[in-house]
Amino acid sequence: MSDAPHHHARYRPGHGFSMIEAVISCAIVGGLLAAAMSAAGAASERRRDIIDRSAAQGVLGEFWAEIGGKAIERLENPPLPGRLGFNDVRDYEKYQQSPPRRADGTILPGADRLGVRITVGGLDPSSLGKDDSSEDLLEVTITVLRAGRTIAELSFLHSRVWAEVFR
Repeated sequence: MSDAPHHHARYRPGHGFSMIEAVISCAIVGGLLAAAMSAAGAASERRRDIIDRSAAQGVLGEFWAEIGGKAIERLENPPLPGRLGFNDVRDYEKYQQSPPRRADGTILPGADRLGVRITVGGLDPSSLGKDDSSEDLLEVTITVLRAGRTIAELSFLHSRVWAEVFR
């Protein structure tokens, strides 16, 4: 017999991964990927929300400027289509549009996922310490919506005097 060492193939601990270790590693990596995807989705939704809120501020400003210059007296509407024919603040009562557009029909920048709703109501001047007619004082509310949820809103008072100053 020789004294040469026998080289037999045998399991040597510490070399390679066992099946259980590989499965656990895959589960950990999968969990980390799922968490990263969830965080990326939330960040993307937040970014979209910020963009829409910014566009909503633009919509509010556009409609406020348009309505602010309108009179508070019933005038016969000229034969113009849509809002181009609006010449009284009350013409905007219950007005809705999606997506919001300028009076000429062009979609407002960045507002393609939004909608706008306008309400106009008379206020009782005596509640404000005035004795004037409620026809002289209107509350206008412009609401910007995304998927039916309010994301921005502006309420202001409009009067005959304000319409004169605003022009």
